[in-house]
Amino acid sequence: MKRAIAAALAVAAGLGAAASADAAPTEREVRRAVAPLGKQVSVVVADARSGKRLAAIRATRRQPLGSTTKLLTAAAVLARRLPAGRLETQVLGPPPLGGVVTGDLVLRGAGDPQLDESQLAALADQLATVRLVTGSVVGDESRFDTVRTGPSGNGAFDAELSGPLSALAYRRGRATPDGPVQADPARAAAARFDDVLEARGVTISGAPRAGSSPPGAAVLAGAASATFAELVAAMLRPSDDWIAELLTKELAPVPGSTAAGAAVVQQVARSRGARTVSLVDGSGLDPRDKGSAADLVAVLRRMARTAAFRDALARPGRPGTLQDRLTTGRARRACRGKTGTLPSGGVSALAGYCTTRNGRRLAFAVLARGVRVAKAQRAQDRVARAIAG
Repeated sequence: MKRAIAAALAVAAGLGAAASADAAPTEREVRRAVAPLGKQVSVVVADARSGKRLAAIRATRRQPLGSTTKLLTAAAVLARRLPAGRLETQVLGPPPLGGVVTGDLVLRGAGDPQLDESQLAALADQLATVRLVTGSVVGDESRFDTVRTGPSGNGAFDAELSGPLSALAYRRGRATPDGPVQADPARAAAARFDDVLEARGVTISGAPRAGSSPPGAAVLAGAASATFAELVAAMLRPSDDWIAELLTKELAPVPGSTAAGAAVVQQVARSRGARTVSLVDGSGLDPRDKGSAADLVAVLRRMARTAAFRDALARPGRPGTLQDRLTTGRARRACRGKTGTLPSGGVSALAGYCTTRNGRRLAFAVLARGVRVAKAQRAQDRVARAIAG
């Protein structure tokens, strides 16, 4: 009898330990965490593998997504492009004869959002035999249209983007490493490449300008971008709107436009279960980018096994949008996510993954609007901490 009682107690203790080890939050706990936000909130917490919901509060209520839109853009990029794939900026023109290029050298952009001195130097290295260009250095941005912002900027320069959108933009539209952003980024990039070549002893007869590649022009040099996985990380961790909009245009057929690229992102998101998402850009700057917590969690679940996606998310206490959030307790190492903020509409969002104490990965999204951003962030952090234990 004593042995039977002892065995029963051991089983009960084991069950209690298992329940404690899971420590997944209940819907009641999640509701308590977001209660200060009132009814202007959409929340879902679900098992990333099975999809079983642990909490759902106005799960399908559509709200502005803010920068959590970038989660959808990242998913589309990684679905339509190989994570290890790269963009290539090229130089085209007549093959040099005796060190002379008879005509123009065309610097053709592919939409590399990180085009910098290193790529221009790599291109110049491949033109080491050139000593004279009888024409000009021409900047070709024809891979994209020439609309310089997403719809929230009405086509004019938008300081939120930190540069004009272009398929050919050296340091986000500059003509010198530390100079101001230029109105004509293709010409500015051509001017910088002109300077790089001349510094190496190349004589260039014409002035740099914007233009297009002539039919049949030979590719003389090429310089690769970072991988798409690295570009997605550069977009998500700091929430870089400019990179998001360039990647969105890159998803569209030539000439890439924001509208066509956003349609691709929306299509991919809906194919992954985000059935009520509607998008007009890829960054979330526009308040017309809308969806629900259920939409975001559906995409997070489908992307949970994609390492390039998970690893691109911001981490608490590390450089990025979560650097100053969730920096204490278990959430610091158990959570990663994407923030979204539109202060003018009181829009605040947090979506991502947290791992429970027993290693169970949960996907979550907390969307709020019409509230003080700081108040919403505190509620979002409470949800993340509840998941992490």
